[in-house]
Amino acid sequence: MKFLPFGIFKVVGTSMSPLYTPGMRILVWRWFRLLKPGDVVVLSDPRDGRRIVKRVEKILDGDLEEKYHVLGDNKNESTDSRVFGPVSKESILGKVVWHG
Repeated sequence: MKFLPFGIFKVVGTSMSPLYTPGMRILVWRWFRLLKPGDVVVLSDPRDGRRIVKRVEKILDGDLEEKYHVLGDNKNESTDSRVFGPVSKESILGKVVWHG
C-alpha cells in the first residue's frame, strides 16, 4: 500500500550488521523530503529491484537530480554503491525511522 506514509520491511542479509540484523522489522517513512549522510534507507536494488537497506554516505549533485552514494555498515558483506553506483531519489522507497 504505497499510499500510506509508513511501511514495514524485514531486514534480509547481513550488510547492515550489527545494528540491523536478518529478520529485524524496520519502520520506513515513505514521504521523506530530504536525506542527509548517515540516514538509513530502503531502496530498490538497481540491478534486480530487490528491496535493500543501506546508509546514505554522500549526496552527489548531478546535472538534473541529486544522487545518493549508499553503503552497507558491514562493508565486507555489502553490495552497495561501490558495485552499482549512485542511486536516484526515485530508487529510494523510504527512510528508516525505527527498528526493533
